[in-house]
Amino acid sequence: MRALSSTLLSAQKISVKKELIRLVLTNNGTTYTHYSTSGANRIKSLDYTEEDDRQTAQIVLDNADRTVSDIDLKGFKAVISQGITTSSGDEYSAKAPLYVVGQDKLSQQGNKDVSLSLAGIPNLINEDEASEALDFESDDSQTVKTLFRKIAGDSGVSTFTAYTHCKDYDVTFDSEDDLIDTFIPADAFSIPFKANRLRKLKELLNYTDCVMRVEADGKIHVMIPTSTTTTQWVADTAYA
Repeated sequence: MRALSSTLLSAQKISVKKELIRLVLTNNGTTYTHYSTSGANRIKSLDYTEEDDRQTAQIVLDNADRTVSDIDLKGFKAVISQGITTSSGDEYSAKAPLYVVGQDKLSQQGNKDVSLSLAGIPNLINEDEASEALDFESDDSQTVKTLFRKIAGDSGVSTFTAYTHCKDYDVTFDSEDDLIDTFIPADAFSIPFKANRLRKLKELLNYTDCVMRVEADGKIHVMIPTSTTTTQWVADTAYA
């Protein structure tokens, strides 16, 4: 959930408002910040898609001074925040972190813009494949929760060797059903050679009523999905 201040929540309800965008790019201590309002290399457009297992964005930066095109931004962590000017000033709410996977120069009608292709953690996990096969015995005692953590690379557990070549991600269990930490798949579950990492995580959750999504802290959050009929504003879907 993305927590919003009371002033930002109130500003959302105003019929006429100017929405703001901020992009913060970081890599090994180097940081570049871009805004949609003004300044060099301002954000000219943003196309953002956020789903539980897919997070992508295409963002175009003004490159009139040619500085953006001189920097190789591939691999940079990209945090997009959207906001509104409120009674307390410009306020933002950050989305889940993305990473720059593509950078292109756009030359049209005299413009020298730069387009950045961004992908989220679910997209990156979807690119990971098992380096070896892993089968489990019929008397294996690992629950769905334990298996999930070992595939994700959560802190405090040993990542399965099939995925030790991949980046580790911490897992937060916001809410749990009665199955996730009691049901033991045993030999009904396996990790074949080149098994897609994201599919294996989702396969485990299919044994339960839980879902996963990556949030602004960069962690995989597992929870029981909730539905509501209330008309109250929901912080984490405010900019969807």
